[in-house]
Amino acid sequence: MSLGVCGQDVFIEGLGVDSGARCQHWSSLVDIVAQRYPCCGRWFACFQCHKALAGHAAERWSAAAFATEAIYCGAGKHLLTISAYLQSQDQCSQCGAAFNPGCREHRALYFTEATHHV
Repeated sequence: MSLGVCGQDVFIEGLGVDSGARCQHWSSLVDIVAQRYPCCGRWFACFQCHKALAGHAAERWSAAAFATEAIYCGAGKHLLTISAYLQSQDQCSQCGAAFNPGCREHRALYFTEATHHV
């Protein structure tokens, strides 16, 4: 599914991805965050979708790359830097949409030094 973001096109891959970037693994109203992976530059709805579809092992973002826009808000269609996301208090810094607070438990799957930003 191709989703428009601030004049850019972001193609979010996943199993059963909807217009809010939710997938079959994470589908509540607050499961609206997708991530770009440093290993392939592709956007996925979640780590399980990457595992199922990417064809390679996932890599994590290092702290040196936290200024990278690698987070997508499915509510407002905004791109966020990793730092902005990690400091967001479970809501989009652009539109205020609520993010799933349970995603904090998975940060180590996406970011190498996420525990320093919690």
